[in-house]
Amino acid sequence: MSSGGRPRKPTALKVLEGTVRKDRTNPRAPKPKIVEGFPPPPADLSKSEKHGWKMLAEVVKPLRVATPADMVAFRQMAIALAMIDQARAELKKAGGETSYSVFTESGEVIRSRPQVETIAKFQKILGAQLADFGLTPADREKVSALNGEQEKDPLDEFSIGGGSAA
Repeated sequence: MSSGGRPRKPTALKVLEGTVRKDRTNPRAPKPKIVEGFPPPPADLSKSEKHGWKMLAEVVKPLRVATPADMVAFRQMAIALAMIDQARAELKKAGGETSYSVFTESGEVIRSRPQVETIAKFQKILGAQLADFGLTPADREKVSALNGEQEKDPLDEFSIGGGSAA
């Protein structure tokens, strides 16, 4: 159960950033392999969701931070991006107006278009997901791509049976 607050950063991201601490790391945590050839978008995604998948994959792939276990989160990131794009397109069709007037018995009421709320909601979701993958400017500055080279995991020396016997 989470105690609230900021979500934990994945160990792989901490290793890339150089901020991993052995006293705050689970040596028995699963270590899935990094996705080498990024998978194509799932067939059931919409056209705009597939476009988002491909666009995001081009950004995430060189960072070498995504594993097969991350594909569900990656899928949600592509969907959130598509939802924002769709809501923006609908606003554009409405002439770019973010509000409209409703006339009631008590007079005119100005209301925000539903797309404005949709954009705000999915931008918040997408922002968190982008940070999870190290894609925001602040997180990107902390990540060093492996450039095709698999570095030795600094946590290997702490694994059971690892290291040398004296």
